[in-house]
Amino acid sequence: MAPRNPPPHEQRQEESGRVEPVFVQTSDIAINTEDAPLSCLEICLAAEDVSGPISIIGAQPQGRGNAFWRLYPQTVGARLTLLQAGAITLRGQEASLLDKNPYVVRPDTASTRVVVSNIPLSYDNKEIAKTLRSRGYKLTSRVIDERARNKDGKLTRFLTGRRFLYIEKPSTPLPRRMSVGLFQAEFYHREQKEASQTQRLTCSNCLETGHHKSVCDKPVVCVQCKKPGHKRGDPACNLGMDSEDEQSDGNSCVSDEQDRETSPDSEEPTAPPSIVQHNTRSRSKSHSHKNNDEHKKQKKTDDTTNDKPTEMCELSDSTQPTLENWLKEQRQSYSKQKQGTKGSSKSRKKPTCT
Repeated sequence: MAPRNPPPHEQRQEESGRVEPVFVQTSDIAINTEDAPLSCLEICLAAEDVSGPISIIGAQPQGRGNAFWRLYPQTVGARLTLLQAGAITLRGQEASLLDKNPYVVRPDTASTRVVVSNIPLSYDNKEIAKTLRSRGYKLTSRVIDERARNKDGKLTRFLTGRRFLYIEKPSTPLPRRMSVGLFQAEFYHREQKEASQTQRLTCSNCLETGHHKSVCDKPVVCVQCKKPGHKRGDPACNLGMDSEDEQSDGNSCVSDEQDRETSPDSEEPTAPPSIVQHNTRSRSKSHSHKNNDEHKKQKKTDDTTNDKPTEMCELSDSTQPTLENWLKEQRQSYSKQKQGTKGSSKSRKKPTCT
C-alpha cells in the first residue's frame, strides 16, 4: 500500500478549525486630523466587499499607532480571495493585504529594528540594503521609508527622510556611522545603547568589566591583593606579608651584622687573607661612618649650647627695657597726666574776688 501524503495546508486549517489572519497595512492610508480613526466595522465591511458577505469574523488593531490590522476571515477560501485581491478600499484609498506580519518576518530568529538617517530622500533604498549585506548583516525585511506623524501620533503621507529595517541581532553592534555610497549615514538600534551601558559596568565579584555581579559565574577576586579565591578582609589575604617578610629579613641581616661587630676577634673563623681584608675594610668603613655621625651630633650640641649664652648676653646688654618695665612707665606717665589735668580744671573753676 502506497504511503499517504500529508494533507495540504488549507485542508489542515479547515480540519483544525483555525484560519490564519490577513494583515491590513493601514499605514498606507493618509488620515487627516479632523477625520475619525479607522474602526473595526469599517475595515470588516470593506473586506466583505471583496470576499463576500458573512465571510469575516472580525478585525483587531496592532502595532504602534494602529499601523496595521489583523483581519480574521471565516474560511480558507475567503482568505485566499482577499490575498488574491491584494488590497481593500478604505476612504477612497487602497490598503495592502499581507499574508504575514510585516514586522515579524522570521519568528524563529531574533531581530532588531535599525533606523537609518542622514541620507537624502532621493537615494535608493536598495543601495542601503546592499551596503548592509556587503558588511555581513542579514536583513529580515526591506528598507522602509518613515512617515511623519501628526499631533495625535497618527501617520501622515509625508516622508521624514529616515528609513528603518529589521536585521538579525548581530554579535557586535553596528557602528554609529557608515559610508553608504557618497554619504555618511547614521545607524541606530537598541543594542548599541545596551553595549555602551555594559561596558561601563564593573563586576564587584571578579573585578572585570562588561557584566554585573548578579550574573557573574567567575571565582571571587580580592579587592586588595587582586588574587582569586578569597574576599577582602579574609585571613587568606597575604597583602602586606611580602613587605613584612622583607622587613624581617632586613632586621635579621642587621642583627647578624651587629653580632659580627660585637663578637671578639678570637671567635671569628679563620679565613683566607683576601676575605679577611674585605671584612676588615667593611668594618672600618662602618666604624668611620659611626664616628662621623657621632662627631656631627656633638658639633650640633656644642653649637646650640654656645648659641644660648650669647643670646642671653645680647638680651642683658641691650639698653631696651623689657615689656613689663615699659608698661609700668606708660601707666605712671598716664596717671601723672591725669592728675595734672584735674588740677588745672579746679584752678579754672575757682572765681577770683575783686
